[in-house]
This record gives sequence, C-alpha cells and structure tokens, in this order.
Amino acid sequence: RIRTSPMRMWHPIMWHDRSEIFERTLLLVSLLVGATLLFMLYQRDTNWARCGGAAPDTRIRACTAIIHSGFEFAASLSRAYSNRGAAYRRKGDRDHALDDYDEAVRLSPTNARALHNRGVIYGEQELYELALEDFDKAIMIEPGYANAWNARCWTKVIMGRARDAVN
Repeated sequence: RIRTSPMRMWHPIMWHDRSEIFERTLLLVSLLVGATLLFMLYQRDTNWARCGGAAPDTRIRACTAIIHSGFEFAASLSRAYSNRGAAYRRKGDRDHALDDYDEAVRLSPTNARALHNRGVIYGEQELYELALEDFDKAIMIEPGYANAWNARCWTKVIMGRARDAVN
C-alpha cells in the first residue's frame, strides 16, 4: 500500500492549462458582448423604423425607447421627441405633443420640423403670434420647407392679415 499526502493527490493545473482556460473565457465573454451589441443595434434600428412612421401607439413606444436608451445625441433625440409629438398629436393629445415639441426644440433649436409642428399646435390653440414665430424660425432654418410657408400663410389669413399672408 502506497501512502500519499493530500498535496500529492491534488494535481495543480499547469500554467499552459491556465492560459488556455483564460483564452477560452475571454473568447466566450467577447462573443457574449458582441452578440449583445448586435442585438442592441438591431433593436435601435427597429425602434427608429417604428419611431419614424408607424401607428401612433407603436410610434410612441418606439420613440420612448429611443429617448430612454441613453445612446443618442441631441439632434437624434430631438428627432425622436418630434416624431413622438407627432404621434401624440395624431391621437389628439395636444399637451403631450406640445411638451415633446418643446423638448425637441430645446435639444436642437434648428429642428425646422419640430418648430413647424409646435407652431401647428399653437395655431390649434389659437396662439397665433407664437405659431407665426415658430413658422418664421422654421422658414429661416429651411427656406424650402413648404409646409411651414403654407402654415404661416394660413395663420396670417386666420388673423385677418390676408394681404400680409402673400408677402
């Protein structure tokens, strides 16, 4: 009978075995991180597609996901708020729409579409001077923006300034 001490029964992992385990672990972690990033990019693209043009409830959910993602810069966030505002307006929720347009303009004062859309809300609320200010700003930013010109013209007509509307 051979006597062995507990130390001899334990076979230590050789150094090359440790490095192999480390390499495999690193590879696995890298694959998991890569897969997670790919999934996040897929989700981001899907959310942007839905935020840009879907049924209002779907649009609101997608734009909200983008807003809360923490991955967007101010100009992109402004677009998401503006798109969500359009969805709220389409549902008849002017208060939420106006809040989103305000945030879109705050994040990107050169967002002509957000300015135009906020002006439309002001017009619906009969705040015509505020509406004209937003339409004028939108036109200054994007001179070819026909919707802003049209809204500005009709707002002036409603205000009784029809002669001024064509200038």
